[in-house]
Amino acid sequence: MRKRFALPAVPFALLTLMCSFLPAHAGPWSLAPGEYYSGFMAGWFSSDFYYDQDGNKLPLAGGGLWEERSLTSYSELGWKKNLSFVLGIPAVSVTRQFGQVHQAQNPVPTATGLADALIGFKWRFSSGRSATALELDWQPPLGYERNQFYSHSDSAAAGDLNGDGDSLDVNRLHQLGSPVLGDGQQNVTLSLLLGTAVGSRAFVEGSGGYRYRFEEDFADQILVNADAGFWATRSLLIGGQYLGEFTAAKSENPSRDSERQRVGPILVFRVDERLDVIAQTLHTAAGTNALHTDEIRVGVAFRQNKLDRLQGFMGGGAKP
Repeated sequence: MRKRFALPAVPFALLTLMCSFLPAHAGPWSLAPGEYYSGFMAGWFSSDFYYDQDGNKLPLAGGGLWEERSLTSYSELGWKKNLSFVLGIPAVSVTRQFGQVHQAQNPVPTATGLADALIGFKWRFSSGRSATALELDWQPPLGYERNQFYSHSDSAAAGDLNGDGDSLDVNRLHQLGSPVLGDGQQNVTLSLLLGTAVGSRAFVEGSGGYRYRFEEDFADQILVNADAGFWATRSLLIGGQYLGEFTAAKSENPSRDSERQRVGPILVFRVDERLDVIAQTLHTAAGTNALHTDEIRVGVAFRQNKLDRLQGFMGGGAKP
């Protein structure tokens, strides 16, 4: 058994090596007091490639696979006249299976538990055919092990040959260490959300936000999201999603700054005005210091509100 040592997860647990736990269906349309929307999404992906600091696609350090399974609950509750409460809880299981060369000296580590919560408030400015809202979110860790464990050989394999850390590739080191379930620190995000109906069968919505990260080792991020939905039939909504995460300012070590852009389709089957069945895939189109992922998500959503079907994914079956 080799000797291992622990390093804080804060400098090394890159957010973009984890799946994004924020829900796919939050939008600018808000709920009246007493109304609600609740969704449960199960996700899975397996990855054997990552993007380096120059955006090149390379095999994982140590070979093998990085696998994640998740179950995320997301709820939005109408609280005051123009204010909604948002709560998201992700349960995650991460497995790092190394290639044959490293398998003899590395066990197959798996971490399972609750990751980073989402607690927020959404202020409604308008919520008719077009909508505008401002959302403030707080993401705290939920008690998982926040340290990663590395050996001296892990550091050497990540480029730190002389032990001073100057040439350390933080991205590759994270792939060699034991998995963690989240950021290991607190984040606060302020976002502006916009949306509008298009014609009689479609809607578009988007948001732009700034994520402030409390630890200096993490760079703040700019978040850009966009969704679109089209009612192909009375019960079938065909949509698409774009999720972008960009570093607001570069750090001294370029292997620490993580960015990615993901896109994918969404299918929603409307059972009735209160129940949806959802299927979605998200694919990494580009990134730096991030895994390449092709994630599959399936889930259900429950609602009781007066939003119509052109007022975003949270809207019910009523016509506008």
